[in-house]
Amino acid sequence: MMKYSWFKGKAERNGGEWNVPMLGPWQYKLKENKVYCSPEMDQIYGLQTHGKPTRPDRFIEAIVPEDRDLVLQCWRMLCSGKRVGRSFTYRIQVGSQIKFVQYTASCTYDDHGRMSGLEGTVRDVTTLLDTPMTRLFLAHDRKLLNQPQAAVALDHDLGIVHINQWTEQLLGWSEDELLFQHVPYLPTSMESATHELYQTIVKTGGTIWLDTIRLHKDGSLRKVSVALGPLYDENGLVKGLLAMYTPVSGVSDSMERSLACEARLRPFIEHATDVFLLLDRQYQVIYANAAVQEVLGMEPSETRQLSAPLLVHPADRKEFEVACQRVGDSLTEPLNMELRFQHRSGEYRHCLASLFTWISPGAQSHVVIRFRDVTETQSVRQQIEFLERHDELTGLLNRKAFFHESTVWISQSDPSHPLTVMVLRVQQFDRIIENLGHAVGDFVIRLAAERIRVRLPKDNICARIGDHEFAIMVRQQERGTQTMLALANDLLRAFEEPFASAGHTIYLAADIGMSFCPNDGDDIATLVQRAGVALHRANGASENSVQTYSTQLHTDTYKQFVLANDLRDALANDAFLLYYQPRVDAQSGRIVAAEALIRWEHPVWGLVSPVEFIPIAEETGYIVDLGYWVIRTACQQLRAWQNKGYPPIKISVNVAVKQFQAKDVVQTVLSILDEWGIPTSAIEFEITETSVMPNDPTVIDTIQTFRKAGIAIYFDDFGTGYSSLSWLNQFQLDGLKLDKSFIDHLPNAWAPSQIVKSVIQLAHQLGLTVVAEGVENVDQLTFLQSERCDQVQGYLYSKPVPATAFEHLLAQPSIRPASADTVERAAQNRRRYVRVSFDEPLVGEVTLASIAGKPLSLGYTQVSIVDAGAGGISFLSTLRFPPDRRELRLRFRYSLAEVNIEVEGYVVWTHELQNGVFQYGAEFDIDASTRARLQELLHRHQTFTHTTRERKLEAGMQSFFG
Repeated sequence: MMKYSWFKGKAERNGGEWNVPMLGPWQYKLKENKVYCSPEMDQIYGLQTHGKPTRPDRFIEAIVPEDRDLVLQCWRMLCSGKRVGRSFTYRIQVGSQIKFVQYTASCTYDDHGRMSGLEGTVRDVTTLLDTPMTRLFLAHDRKLLNQPQAAVALDHDLGIVHINQWTEQLLGWSEDELLFQHVPYLPTSMESATHELYQTIVKTGGTIWLDTIRLHKDGSLRKVSVALGPLYDENGLVKGLLAMYTPVSGVSDSMERSLACEARLRPFIEHATDVFLLLDRQYQVIYANAAVQEVLGMEPSETRQLSAPLLVHPADRKEFEVACQRVGDSLTEPLNMELRFQHRSGEYRHCLASLFTWISPGAQSHVVIRFRDVTETQSVRQQIEFLERHDELTGLLNRKAFFHESTVWISQSDPSHPLTVMVLRVQQFDRIIENLGHAVGDFVIRLAAERIRVRLPKDNICARIGDHEFAIMVRQQERGTQTMLALANDLLRAFEEPFASAGHTIYLAADIGMSFCPNDGDDIATLVQRAGVALHRANGASENSVQTYSTQLHTDTYKQFVLANDLRDALANDAFLLYYQPRVDAQSGRIVAAEALIRWEHPVWGLVSPVEFIPIAEETGYIVDLGYWVIRTACQQLRAWQNKGYPPIKISVNVAVKQFQAKDVVQTVLSILDEWGIPTSAIEFEITETSVMPNDPTVIDTIQTFRKAGIAIYFDDFGTGYSSLSWLNQFQLDGLKLDKSFIDHLPNAWAPSQIVKSVIQLAHQLGLTVVAEGVENVDQLTFLQSERCDQVQGYLYSKPVPATAFEHLLAQPSIRPASADTVERAAQNRRRYVRVSFDEPLVGEVTLASIAGKPLSLGYTQVSIVDAGAGGISFLSTLRFPPDRRELRLRFRYSLAEVNIEVEGYVVWTHELQNGVFQYGAEFDIDASTRARLQELLHRHQTFTHTTRERKLEAGMQSFFG
């Protein structure tokens, strides 16, 4: 929980000691997707968070609807590093009251330089903006153009169509100079972002106020407050944009630039720990606060009339004088710099300084220097510089430094001594963390790093590039690859000796993947990636395995490697989405529940099935965070449906064993439900036999705790495990889901029919709800209805669909079985060339040729070609390819009329058949001559096939008639 002390400190730094009304610090944490409010912010928004995190949606919903798109665009621009001003103001509605709130905000970053959130302040400025002029502006009244205030009107294309005389006084340009021109008075640093904001207003409407700067015709900067809003035509359509400008005094309202409030701020400055020096025009000190004695060993009175430049180290003096001149000549923002100031003892103290201008009550400008002693932090700085290149835990290079150093090696490499890249991964490391804690895990990694380091030759680059992953670059010696394999095996022997920590004896294994420069690549990113591919293959082999990169790696293995490599970023970038499949009352057709099914929107592989990435998530430990995301997103969606007035339904979520083993899982899940106002009775967990097979008492207790809390527990894939019936005896369940493998054979196969009948009867006697999965035709449905199966789920009613499509199903009182429709009909509609169907599928091969123009060298996988034409083929495969991804280019090999064919193309449609087999339609990317050649070969094949068929028929008739 965020402590109040953080807000108190922020308030003091942002004006809390000056009694600025309603100034409330806030913080947004990106990873948590939560906002932390100060009491002042609570008061502004009428909330009672008491420092607890809350959803950002609450603040978005408070924005008045007509301004919401514009304000959200302003926030998005801020998050992407685009600024249009120092602060921005917009309207919110709290109860029946409209308020004007002014925000300041800046991005925060983690230790790796990635954005981690936002922080800033908000204050209620309603009393300042609720004026007749503001009311005219919000009414879009054209009288504004004649008011004694600077105003500029832009057309739909952001060309200037009107400037009044007060704008000319403020910015120096006349209407004749700017008519029909694009705005010339935007600072270069803000030009792109401001145009983007203007375009949003023209497109969506909305009003917003900015504190920003504009360029005067003479090149100087003018601080202004600008109100931006749409201009409407007589039909009520947006035809342009209106900007109303109010000049702001040359000094800013921050603490350093508000020294004009001298009487009020002097106590603060006098007792500040930073040194404040006030200089006259000759840069002599005319005022110093008490802190100068602590930092420079001088009484404040001793510094008066001293020349400030003489206090500065000679090597820094010129830069200091230039800075004084810059801030003294213009009302620029503060200049921050490092300076060395001379102590009374004669030694120099390293200081962080800020120089800015103060306007005295008599309108005279002075340079102010504010600085603090950071001499003692030099060792900290050196440590920071070390950590910029090194891993803190092991002392090895970090990933960034490894890539840099390796790039230098590659550029200087000698062909007679090729380079080898190894990626080593410690196996089962997650289990150490889960069972023994992070302290033991850290010890193991430190010791593993030391064992690796002592076994490497002198000439090496070694780095820790992941939690339990190391990268190594070495130069090959006289025996080349054999020497490198021997080194790799020696590194693996480092893990034969157990690791002893905190009374535990830990046995570990490791795998190594290797690639070679220049054979496998001539840049470090490619070499590490291909060593990682080899490592992925090593993981599937025996423990302590070494694999080298091979072009015979197949597409499915390559895809699994890419997905494993991208999973962490996908979680960070919110690249997942939920699809929903309805569970229907078998008798009435009413939707009673929706199963939430996760999908991954991968930038290359398209919509990736959970079958492909859930095992990776379980192996890498990301399954817990992924599970929480699913539950949170499902609750958010259920709340949205409830708010729209759709009939109440339940949502079921699949839960894996590692999720049940996670620390505080019950409290975390219940808090998510509470956050979205979802009762536990509206959520169901689906567990499989593998979830409980470890027979871990913690897992079993956790499942029962969820059930006692009101969350229903369903046994998924019932009948596929070894001991499904025994679990009915051991667990208190609410329902079971009959596996599709039984439903597929209904109603004609006797054994599955009898099993299904018996299970339904048994379940009903135990008080369990029975759900039949994978129902795909009316005959299956009719059988299940006759046996009083409670609910059904399958393509007969709907495939899994996005939330928006699911809403169309919810809007109906009941849904009917879908009419029969085949993918073949859809496929035929897409074909531009005649296809030839084969009596027996042709044996062909496919490989992934390139991604986004980058060629790959992968092995071929066998496929069955069911038809072919001059424009493409249809084939069967267990590989999973996304449709309509032209950047994902395939290469096909097959034979027609005894001629070998090799062509490239991409998948345009796909259809899942059964048991993980897919039918694909692929379109060739070939020239006209190749297409003509294919047509000729197809014709020859048809002729040959027809002739062969007739000969067989004739031979058969002769045999029959003797």
